[in-house]
Amino acid sequence: MKSYLVLVLIFLPFSVFASPSPLSIDWQNRHKHVPSVKHYKHFFGSVKSGSVYYTTDSLIFDVENELHLHFHKGRIHKAIIVAGTNGITEQNCFKKHSNFVDMLTKKYGKADKISVTKDLDHDDLFYVNKCSLVRNGLYIQTTSWSTKKHHINLNFFGEFGEYYIEVEYINKQLSTDLDAAHMERF
Repeated sequence: MKSYLVLVLIFLPFSVFASPSPLSIDWQNRHKHVPSVKHYKHFFGSVKSGSVYYTTDSLIFDVENELHLHFHKGRIHKAIIVAGTNGITEQNCFKKHSNFVDMLTKKYGKADKISVTKDLDHDDLFYVNKCSLVRNGLYIQTTSWSTKKHHINLNFFGEFGEYYIEVEYINKQLSTDLDAAHMERF
């Protein structure tokens, strides 16, 4: 009994702080070929070009979506799930956003930061509901999480009269390397 308790106490901290790799893809190794991603099929792009785009017939919370992977020297630097426009409406935009927040909170814990940007004119405008503000680009919300290896941003915004929810995963190590490389140019 004591040895079992010791094993639980030794491995519990690692299991609590270990978070699964986003999208269950390999973020650490260099890719020579387009990686396969569960539920998605390659649409266009290549690792060599730096960007790969995927489509899917699988809906997330009844919203169509696509996946973008961005590479730096063969390693995944950033992954973005773009959800919308079909499935997000004026009646359900905040509910759909809430579904994504709940899912990410369940996986990564409480958000580190929530920022809301409202256009200065939003209080002066007549609108039917808050979703109208989002659709017209007058309300943007970003919710952020951080793990040991990734920054995660959930972006909720409107553009050209449509609604979008983006889940952006950023590889912290490569982000630091890219920042340093960019700084050398200045």
